[in-house]
Amino acid sequence: MGIIPLTLYYCFLSGLLGTVVVYFSFQCHNFLLDSLQRDMMNLCI
Repeated sequence: MGIIPLTLYYCFLSGLLGTVVVYFSFQCHNFLLDSLQRDMMNLCI
């Protein structure tokens, strides 16, 4: 295997991993925000 395909493969993998990580952290962030808002509403009521 040459160095060029290996580099492309590595770039592709890290890009994919970055996208997945960003997606999951975004989902988690939304979930945390939702639960935080729910807690605040419960406190207000």
